Amino acid sequence: MKLIPAIRGKIGSTEYYIATMKASEVVNSLRIPKDMPDWGHESIEERYQREINYKRVRDQIAPYIANDPDRFFNALIVDILNSEGVTFDPLSELAKLPSLWSGLGDNFGVLKLQGNEQLVPLDGQHRLAAIKFALYGKDEKDQPIETFQCNPSIADDDITLVLVKHDRAKARKIFNKVNRYAKAVSKADNLIISEDDYIAIVSRDVANNVFKSLVNSKSNTIPPTSNDITTLSTIYEASLDYISESVMHPTKANTELLPDANTQNLWKSEIEKMWVALVKHMLPLADALSDIEETGKANRIELRETYLLMKPIVQAALVGAIKKLMLGGVSMKVAIERAANLDWRFACADWDRIAVSPSGTRIAGAQPRKLLSRMIAYRLGDTLSAKELEVLETQYRNLFDDRDKDRPLPEKIA
Repeated sequence: MKLIPAIRGKIGSTEYYIATMKASEVVNSLRIPKDMPDWGHESIEERYQREINYKRVRDQIAPYIANDPDRFFNALIVDILNSEGVTFDPLSELAKLPSLWSGLGDNFGVLKLQGNEQLVPLDGQHRLAAIKFALYGKDEKDQPIETFQCNPSIADDDITLVLVKHDRAKARKIFNKVNRYAKAVSKADNLIISEDDYIAIVSRDVANNVFKSLVNSKSNTIPPTSNDITTLSTIYEASLDYISESVMHPTKANTELLPDANTQNLWKSEIEKMWVALVKHMLPLADALSDIEETGKANRIELRETYLLMKPIVQAALVGAIKKLMLGGVSMKVAIERAANLDWRFACADWDRIAVSPSGTRIAGAQPRKLLSRMIAYRLGDTLSAKELEVLETQYRNLFDDRDKDRPLPEKIA
């Protein structure tokens, strides 16, 4: 027999119990549905649990549990199979309570399990697998995990369980409703709240400290009459591109796990240094930040109507061009100083088709941004091979009609 201190509650017709178990006991007591003997023989109707994404468990959830001292996650909802002998003894029946506490004793008590029950997560099987991975450092095939160190101290963590006596129809319904109505965090909200993606953390700092919070955190674009200068998603995407596969960090930045302290310091220093230099030397951005109060809004609206650089997509393209020059041996400082010498007005013919359509609309989308970034890098002195130059010329001329098929590339300034 197993005795578990618990709280009894009821929602609708479903009675449930809230209890905690040590993590070491949880991984030994709970069974993942697909690991149960009869799993393969159940019908599709009975097999209500989804398959586990072990890659997500290994690469995202388990490293967080193993490495983060502030780890925390919500309760696992647990189905008690073979629950006929399960009883709850309220505290009011176990001891004489002071009159002040007598009303509490009916819902606080002891949950008694006979020992033949099976505990199966209705919600939380990925967390259950991750706890086991993090605790023992082995995957579902019992193979060592090389990407992080196991953490034996997890064994003493208190894991919250919401336990429900098994009813097949209710179990399926609980699983369905909990997962169906769980709303995924939007990309915009994730940039605001993420503590695992270090680029998101740095981007928030840049938004607050460099752009003085004149940043749209909910959209990828800025309306014509907005007070904002850029968007949080632009800062994030441009910063991620700037640091990934760069002279500072030769591989792609991992946004699913916090890097080590030295890497965090490097990313933060280099990304913030680039944005600070950008808003200092690029006059439209510097002007837009000269008065960050409401009194400066009219100026920002006018700048947005005049200069390409007040468009987030162009800001991202410029950061990509700066990175490209740095890979070719040009310093960040020199690259930005060269960029400051470009004519960034919408009216400048150099941006015709490459950033502004014949009707006056601005570019949008990943491919136009990449072409604009390559063009900016070319104009700032990026060294291209004969083949790369031919491709750029072809892509540029394809933006025009037949009368301008021989149009030369805009003039280089370096």
